[in-house]
Amino acid sequence: MQWGDRWVADTPPVELYHHDHRITASWVCDTCGEPVNETRVESVVAGAHPT
Repeated sequence: MQWGDRWVADTPPVELYHHDHRITASWVCDTCGEPVNETRVESVVAGAHPT
């Protein structure tokens, strides 16, 4: 949502709330639980194993 709100949407962005506070999306590895950002990922062809 955040990427689309910034680069695609023609309308004001949508904000998500949990009770009375705003929430944002974050990436967390399903396997180990570590936080993930653009410097900690590697893109590989589907079916190939990362090095």
